[in-house]
Amino acid sequence: LLSSLAHLDAADFADDRQADAVGLATPRARIAAVQADGVRKELLVGNQDGEDVYVKRPDSPRIWRIRKSTADAIIKAPMQWLDKTLAKIDVKDIAKLELIKGDEKLVLAKTGETEWKLTGPTAIDDLDSAKVQSLAAGLANLKAATVADTTAPKLTGFAKPTGLVSVTKKDGTTWTMTVGAQADKSYYVKVSDRDEVFTLAEYTVNRFLKTTADLKTTAAPPTPGM
Repeated sequence: LLSSLAHLDAADFADDRQADAVGLATPRARIAAVQADGVRKELLVGNQDGEDVYVKRPDSPRIWRIRKSTADAIIKAPMQWLDKTLAKIDVKDIAKLELIKGDEKLVLAKTGETEWKLTGPTAIDDLDSAKVQSLAAGLANLKAATVADTTAPKLTGFAKPTGLVSVTKKDGTTWTMTVGAQADKSYYVKVSDRDEVFTLAEYTVNRFLKTTADLKTTAAPPTPGM
């Protein structure tokens, strides 16, 4: 946020607009920064217009356009400033993984530094340990996209979860992430050591919710001409 405000460039002027017509007479957000010398700088944020947003300083009649992406970054709701870290689990500390996707549950035990074994519900001989190792490595610094703005059971879907990821560490402690309903290109998630509900990108969730078929060794393609 500070970096954005320190060098905030306008996309264009909007001298043909009036403040009351573009939401700046009653701005939807006001951002203030007080410098070390006590000087206060303010920015008023008004309506969106396509991919731009109208802004102005309260001490000047001039109106500018800035990019919507920039505006979104500097007027986040206060709850979005919460730490979005879901997990910081080093793969070397993991003893067991339990994955549930729909009706299928996998129990994966670590048998070596990078080796894994599928122990339940049915053991298989062609488990690809590298795939499991890559999946587990994703827990080293797992962060949510947003703090969800709802906890309503009908929306979050935790009563009938889409999936679950559970980690048992070598020291016996556990961590669990429950995956709820899908919302656009994200899923609602909650973790065992946080009270908040978060959203996590669909592609990130899909990295963890695997079936037996997903974790089997992939057969090498046939050699041409054979």
